[in-house]
Amino acid sequence: FLGSFVAPLVLVPIAAHWNWRVAFFLAGVPGLVLAVLIARYVHEPEKKSQPAAGSAGGASAMSAFAMLSHRNMILCVLMSIFMVAWMVLGWAFLPLFYVKVRQLSAGEMSVLMSLLGLSAAFFSFVVPGLSDRLGRRPVVAGCSLLGLLVPLAALYWHGSLYVLGALIFIGWAASGVLPLFMGTIPSETIPARYVATSMGLTVGVGEVLGGVSGPALAGTAADHYGLTAPLFMQGGCAIVGALLALALKETAPRRVAAVAARSQLAT
Repeated sequence: FLGSFVAPLVLVPIAAHWNWRVAFFLAGVPGLVLAVLIARYVHEPEKKSQPAAGSAGGASAMSAFAMLSHRNMILCVLMSIFMVAWMVLGWAFLPLFYVKVRQLSAGEMSVLMSLLGLSAAFFSFVVPGLSDRLGRRPVVAGCSLLGLLVPLAALYWHGSLYVLGALIFIGWAASGVLPLFMGTIPSETIPARYVATSMGLTVGVGEVLGGVSGPALAGTAADHYGLTAPLFMQGGCAIVGALLALALKETAPRRVAAVAARSQLAT
């Protein structure tokens, strides 16, 4: 919340008063402070003894390839690639598009960008809560598709900035699906002892392929076709993420239990 909501409101005026170099250096200070606090106060948990592999009660280690044999895992990895790209493209190219194409002031741009942080903080609670009640698959698919609102509003809405802000806020609800396919669904798919590995696999692949390659490809497209190209790519990522979510096997305990109960009644 503080990073993505407050930072645009603070750093843009700093950059306007001094320069962007000063703003970039200041943006790194909280990370350094957190690193020191983690090193000082966060302690490793005690390691519990595990049965040896192959011994009674033991189990062979699960490789990354074995994890990807689960349909949900490979879908979560693919969704991570496209939805991380969707998010990073928004953060990277929306400010440029607002200022250079839409001709908004730096102050107006900073307010619109801060709404993304406010939306992410709000929907990070709402979207997982809805998925507990309605199921992972429909909520992830529906909210991913909502992400299409962000580039479409930026590209085609030329009315009130208040309405544009509202559309951006609603569209950024798609950010609320990231904890689901990066953590919740893998943890409900893979045995509990491998949850950290499964989450690391999903997050790592998404960050490398989506977070690194996505902006590079979008930047090349922007050089050739203009700043509208990255926003079309962002919309495409949201659509692909929604389509992938439709193929998920439902893992929400409440929904799985309801399906099992209906099956028992039918038999």
